[in-house]
Amino acid sequence: MAKFIILANLLFILQFAASSCVPSQANYEPLEYHAQRNEAFVRLYAAPIPYVPFAIHCWYVIKQTDDPHFHRWELWQSPGGPHGHVRLNLMEPTGDVGAGGTYIIAELSGPQAEKVAAFIQEASPEYPYRHEYTAFPGPNSNTYIQWVLDRTGWDVDLAWRAIGHSFTVDEE
Repeated sequence: MAKFIILANLLFILQFAASSCVPSQANYEPLEYHAQRNEAFVRLYAAPIPYVPFAIHCWYVIKQTDDPHFHRWELWQSPGGPHGHVRLNLMEPTGDVGAGGTYIIAELSGPQAEKVAAFIQEASPEYPYRHEYTAFPGPNSNTYIQWVLDRTGWDVDLAWRAIGHSFTVDEE
């Protein structure tokens, strides 16, 4: 019984610490604002994972310059579609993954976003671990996110909650 109480307290502390790690959302415009603009746009989202509230799942939402529509790219735990675990538009751009609390980590617009959006769209179908998923230590959804960041030079530091982001991607 004592072990259960210690574990429950530890999970409560982790959840409390994680909830204080959400970055301010005050400087971000709604997606509708960016849909009206004729420029490329990339936003990196995160949301807590069900049953593991201190961990987060991250994904990209992109819009090309000549396209008013947003497309969600992520790596999902179950494969489906032509790219294995890499999924396109599995859910709505801002849809959470079951535990609520979707938030923005970072975004780019204009010429910087063009490069990143093009990479996501063109390289994601060939992501080296598109046919593998291991919750811990990876490769998982956050490994894919870090892979994109590393290959595009987008300087975003993923939080410790993005479990799997430090998994090394071997490119053969």
